[in-house]
Amino acid sequence: MKFKDKVAVVTGAGGTLCSEIAIELAKEGAKVVITARREEPLLEVAAQIKEAGGEVLPVVSDISKDEDAKRIVAETLGAFGKIDIL
Repeated sequence: MKFKDKVAVVTGAGGTLCSEIAIELAKEGAKVVITARREEPLLEVAAQIKEAGGEVLPVVSDISKDEDAKRIVAETLGAFGKIDIL
């Protein structure tokens, strides 16, 4: 549990590589905020993390848009109070 009590934000988590990163961070104890533009794959990854006992916050967003990036930060801080890993 090397990331216990850490909060990680993983963008592009609807794709294969970043979803695996998010899942592994959760397995190591991190609370994970996952983001992607497409809702369906993002929710599938969130379900996998929850089923494994992890804590996850999915945020549908496009990080190339300034307002979405700000919303990701705001939702993360609102849910977990901090960001340790990007």
